[in-house]
Amino acid sequence: MRTLKTDNGDIALDSRGNLSFIDELQSLAKRVGQKLKLIKGEWVLDLTEGLPYFETKFNMNGSVDNAMLVINKAVLEFREVTAIKASSGFVDRATRIFTYSMVVDTIYGEMEITNG
Repeated sequence: MRTLKTDNGDIALDSRGNLSFIDELQSLAKRVGQKLKLIKGEWVLDLTEGLPYFETKFNMNGSVDNAMLVINKAVLEFREVTAIKASSGFVDRATRIFTYSMVVDTIYGEMEITNG
């Protein structure tokens, strides 16, 4: 399967005006990023899709460890991901922003995932 390259949500074209495509690792990174941004109940066509952010990260009783478990599980659902080498999360209590990063092994090579 070939994946179109996008630039700020628009289809990217090369210097000759042809469609641009991305490689498998970039495609996987894009799909993982989209999955991690989808909040459970947000997609009208399937309310069960997405991550339970409100139940894990934004809950006052939620912990970074619980949020990372949910994120790690979601990443491992991709058949191309073979292992998570490292992952970490942090909550800035002053700004109430949760950031995470991880390094994963895939069948295409190593990939870094972050929301920060």
